[in-house]
Amino acid sequence: MHDFISKNLYLSFFINNIGDLMDNNAQASAELILLFGGIMVVVLLAIYMYKVYVMDLGGEIQSKEVNEFNAKLEEISEIFM
Repeated sequence: MHDFISKNLYLSFFINNIGDLMDNNAQASAELILLFGGIMVVVLLAIYMYKVYVMDLGGEIQSKEVNEFNAKLEEISEIFM
């Protein structure tokens, strides 16, 4: 009888504490998911901002100075060909 009571108490203690352990694991998993989600948002925002930055460079690349520089390079390449 004494053995049955001690096993029953142990089982009751285990059942009560496993719930707390599972709650802590669930909270840690949720926090990890939120952390990765936040990182993804920051990365996507950075990629978008970089894309806009690169698209703005298109106007500068087609400027008069670059065209003149390309013309000079073509003149030099014609000399060596």
